[in-house]
Amino acid sequence: MFRRLTPETDRFRGYEVLLFRQGRAPSAVRRLMRRTVVFAPHRGKVGVFLPETSGAFSRDDLERAWCEQGAPAVQLPTADERVLLGRLIRLKVTPYVGYDDAWLDGVCLNLTCRRAPTKDIDSRVGRFLQTELLRAAEAALERFRPRLTKLPSQIVIKPLRQRILGQCTRDGEIRLNPTLLQWPETVLEETLAHELSHLVCFNHSPAFWETLTVLLPDWLPRSLCHYLT
Repeated sequence: MFRRLTPETDRFRGYEVLLFRQGRAPSAVRRLMRRTVVFAPHRGKVGVFLPETSGAFSRDDLERAWCEQGAPAVQLPTADERVLLGRLIRLKVTPYVGYDDAWLDGVCLNLTCRRAPTKDIDSRVGRFLQTELLRAAEAALERFRPRLTKLPSQIVIKPLRQRILGQCTRDGEIRLNPTLLQWPETVLEETLAHELSHLVCFNHSPAFWETLTVLLPDWLPRSLCHYLT
């Protein structure tokens, strides 16, 4: 729905600037579109999304949006950090204490293991984070439940193509991409709402967009992050 443009400046306060303009889109989507700026601190990118008929976007506009969103600084994760639903957590590997375990303690992910080969640690951390992602998705489903007419057969975490964050199958299974871990929980909610709407309309017809808007009125600005992957 958006085409990439060449920005006047390609850097802003450490961010790589990506500029997009809305192209061909359903009328239901065009009506909702406003100028939107999306900062992705853990990716070092900022996306500027312009409606089809909007004018130019200046560096002053970027500065204003940056201030309005709390002046987010670029925070690329280091080797001992991971991203969990848009927040940095520090990985701490502790000596073996008689059993293998993993748990969150504030912003620290503690991992105990008999041995500490890098591949084993990465695998265990990945499984733990995906379990946390599934837990957050199930909690979001409960928040949506009062407005749903159909429920998914199950929710699973499964790698998908890079820019596809979610998928709904004809048998009602909802698949969520582990890359959602890189984004705040608001993005997870939008992805889940999108796929839940497909349980009612298995297409992108006007009825689908209406269903999605009823379920999550501010879905559009939340959905733009996948252009920054």
